[in-house]
Amino acid sequence: MAVDRLAERKREGERTGQYVDAAGVKTWFDSWGSGSPLLLLHGDLVGNGPWEPMVPALAERFRVLAPERRGHGHTPDVEGDLTYWLLAEDTIAFLETVAEGPAHLVGWSGGGNVALIVASQRPDLVRNGVSVTHSTNKPVVGGTSGGNFAVARYRA
Repeated sequence: MAVDRLAERKREGERTGQYVDAAGVKTWFDSWGSGSPLLLLHGDLVGNGPWEPMVPALAERFRVLAPERRGHGHTPDVEGDLTYWLLAEDTIAFLETVAEGPAHLVGWSGGGNVALIVASQRPDLVRNGVSVTHSTNKPVVGGTSGGNFAVARYRA
């Protein structure tokens, strides 16, 4: 019965959330819609809430997947260091486990950093992407920079 309701909510474009084991990390993700996978990577120190105003339009065309990183939102923290490289490894595991093929990536702030690392390490998992980040003051290949703001659009 619960599985039927989950499938019904997905068809209706409603938010559905669940945990998945992605390479040993208990990862919460929200999903909406159907179609080609679009991965939303949130910024540092927040969960998926800021994506919600954009999701209805995105879910009309894409299967929107929004994992919450270690120590963010519903995903518990784990022992050890927390680096963008480690978070990119988690994201790669999530893509391999849930996305079922290459995905479009959209990341902002720390999520933009993670998206760029994922695209550089595993281009086979990335259709294309947009990263908006404030943590660099150097130009990004294929992007622009102004002070502490950079935007990069890339295609694998």
